[in-house]
Amino acid sequence: VDGQGNAYVSVYNLGTDIPLKNPLWDEYSDSSQNGALFKLDSSGKLIYSTLIPLNMFPGVQNNGKSFTIDSAGNVYFTGTGYEDFNYRHQIELLKINASATDLLLAEYFGGPGDETGMAIHVDGGGYIYVAGTTEYSDSFPTTANAHQPECGDITSGTQSTCVMDGVVVVFNPEGDIIYSSYHGGGRFDHPFSIAADGKGNILVAGDTDSADFPLAKALQTSGPIGGSGDCYQPRGFVSLIKLDAAKSKLTYSTYLGSTEKESSNSVRQAVLDSAGRATIIGYTNGKTFPTADAIQPQLASGLCGSSGPIRQCTDAFIATFSPAGALAFGTYLGGASDDYPQGVAVGGNGVIYLAGLTKSNNFPVTANALQPSSLLKGNGFLS
Repeated sequence: VDGQGNAYVSVYNLGTDIPLKNPLWDEYSDSSQNGALFKLDSSGKLIYSTLIPLNMFPGVQNNGKSFTIDSAGNVYFTGTGYEDFNYRHQIELLKINASATDLLLAEYFGGPGDETGMAIHVDGGGYIYVAGTTEYSDSFPTTANAHQPECGDITSGTQSTCVMDGVVVVFNPEGDIIYSSYHGGGRFDHPFSIAADGKGNILVAGDTDSADFPLAKALQTSGPIGGSGDCYQPRGFVSLIKLDAAKSKLTYSTYLGSTEKESSNSVRQAVLDSAGRATIIGYTNGKTFPTADAIQPQLASGLCGSSGPIRQCTDAFIATFSPAGALAFGTYLGGASDDYPQGVAVGGNGVIYLAGLTKSNNFPVTANALQPSSLLKGNGFLS
């Protein structure tokens, strides 16, 4: 939503009957999967709707963070696209104007492997921040001030090529690259969210199964191990990068989740508030998630499948870090069944707004709840 109350919605996996109005793109893909962007005014009236090339959408796992808007109503997309005809995927950046009548930026960036833009953020000065992945390439182009100039797979010695590392790229308002770096360890790294404060601080969050993920002032220095062969389970990560013209570095970087063996953890989104605090949401089925000043200090109990000591159903979690990386707030939020947070925002007064999906019939609701009880098998939730 922009400052004028206009709402922007991106959709994907549609047929060929999307209601288009003043579209910038109107050609459907050959498949039944198409992406589109809708802009509606505060009364719900459609201002425009346009197709967006399908390859701009890296998938459902990034929770719609592949697009954002600035204060002028310009819309920015990231994803994966083809710069030429050799089918080499690269990070793609698009910027369209407020009325969707003009393409203001179209940039491709990457190396000889396959790259995907997973999340995008724009600060008040118009600088564009993209988090993504690079696969099967140890030659992703990095800048001289990168905090991690080489792929984690190569530096750890566990792989002969870069299987999958996270990457962080910053564009100036004109679309020029001013910062580019790897961000990952010796296995698979998936950044799902990126934020920035316009003061040189970049917050990146997502999932990793790297045992050697780059850490600094870490709250957690390890994550859960699986049941066979001591294979590392995916766990969340949160990193704050401080940009510097000479050499950028990590202010803090940590795993985030329950450390129980075979527990499942995932970070979905992270935001920075005006005071430099980072708020992160995700989900876990483990009992050792780090809590502080918690409104729900323990994983919910209930009739849910289990594998040994591990409860199969997940609870949402919320964690807030100080600007230096200390845990200021950490809590579970959920009921007897699965609870998945999908989006978070933080107001200027520090209030956290959390939305998601719950399948629990005893999700914690307040006395003034608009909908106090569960309907059918699944509900959205707002806290």
